[in-house]
Amino acid sequence: SDSSTEDQMAAKYEEIKTDFEQIQKSQDSIIDAYKGGDAINYVKIGTSSLEISKSANRLKSNLFTPVADKIEAEKDPVEKVKITKTIRDLIVELDNTIGLFAASPMFLNLRVIDPAVSEKTGKDLDMIIELSSILNAEAVKMNIK
Repeated sequence: SDSSTEDQMAAKYEEIKTDFEQIQKSQDSIIDAYKGGDAINYVKIGTSSLEISKSANRLKSNLFTPVADKIEAEKDPVEKVKITKTIRDLIVELDNTIGLFAASPMFLNLRVIDPAVSEKTGKDLDMIIELSSILNAEAVKMNIK
C-alpha cells in the first residue's frame, strides 16, 4: 500500500538525518581527541572513526541503490589511500572530505537528485568509509604501543 511506502521513506529519512549528523559529531570528537589535553586520545579517535564508518556505511545503503555499486565494482577500484599518511594527515583529509560531503546539494532535496551530484557525493562517502577505517586501524595500533 501507499502509506507503508511513505512510512518506509520516512524511516529512511530519519536514518539518513541521524547518520548525517553522527558523522559530523564523531568527526568533532576526533578533532577534540587529537587536539585536547597533553596526550592524544587514540581510544577516542578509534571509537569515533568506527562510528563514522558505521554511519557512512548505513548512509551509503540508504542513499545509493546497490545497482550503482555493481557498476562501480566493474570500474577501477577506488585508489587505496596510502598508509604512509600520519594520523594527523588522515584526520585532516577525513575532515575535508566530510566537509565536502555535508555540503552536497543532494541533501537539500533528496527527492530530486542530479546524477552528477549523486556520483560525486557517493565518491566522497566511499572516501569517508575508506579514511575512517584506516584511521581506526592506525589509532588502534597507536594504542597498543
